[in-house]
Amino acid sequence: MSMDFARASSASGAGAPRPAEAFSEASIAPEGGTQPVTAVPGILAGLAALFLAGAAAAPATAGNLPPEPQAPTDPRPGAWHGLADSAPGRWRTLAGEPRDAAAAEALVATLVARHHLSAISVAVVQDGRIAFSTVQGEVEPGRPADTSTVFRGASLSKPVFAYLVLRLVDEGALDLDSPVDTFLPRPLAAYEHYRDLAADPRHTRLTVRRILSQQSGLPNWNRGGPVPLLAEPGTRFGYSGEGYELLRLVVEERTGRAGGRTPQDR
Repeated sequence: MSMDFARASSASGAGAPRPAEAFSEASIAPEGGTQPVTAVPGILAGLAALFLAGAAAAPATAGNLPPEPQAPTDPRPGAWHGLADSAPGRWRTLAGEPRDAAAAEALVATLVARHHLSAISVAVVQDGRIAFSTVQGEVEPGRPADTSTVFRGASLSKPVFAYLVLRLVDEGALDLDSPVDTFLPRPLAAYEHYRDLAADPRHTRLTVRRILSQQSGLPNWNRGGPVPLLAEPGTRFGYSGEGYELLRLVVEERTGRAGGRTPQDR
């Protein structure tokens, strides 16, 4: 299981620290390992204590944290007093509450035991520096995970790919609201993986915008056979890896560059 919490905010004012901004992403397991998907929500909820405020976000295992700071008196946005944010192993939540490495280590260890994780890697980044990181668990029995352990990136690549698609829109190679068929050399249903869409006219409403915003109506994954439409595109949210796979096909056909060549070109 891999969990990364990192997106450093830039400092406001004369080097004033700001609370850590964070996102979370889970992959299923280290390469070669397994982890039930059902464990992911509980793990994310527990790790939220590292960067969210309030008792609802922080389980009892994270309770031994420093007291809340006084409200800021420095007029510079994001300036806080009572805790040196630059101290090793210390950072602030999105609401400015202090956190430290000792409590975080204990929290991660509890989550590893509670959810029977094979391995986990956690990091908090604030103001461009790593405020906290830990790797716990084993890749396999007798082989501890460490900083060289390779975890699956999973959907961490989706925002990068979405940025690439929007760059292609800016360049005029793609359009957000035209049917994806517009950008393919043959009808979408002529591709083996999409052949069942020939009998479903709703597929003509598949657009780049709807796919990027997770409103494609496609299932999350259906790699074992022809992909169906589960809902009319643009009518409801439904997380779909298949949608991004379709966009990958569109980008490859439009640019003539297979695999990851287009992002590398840029």
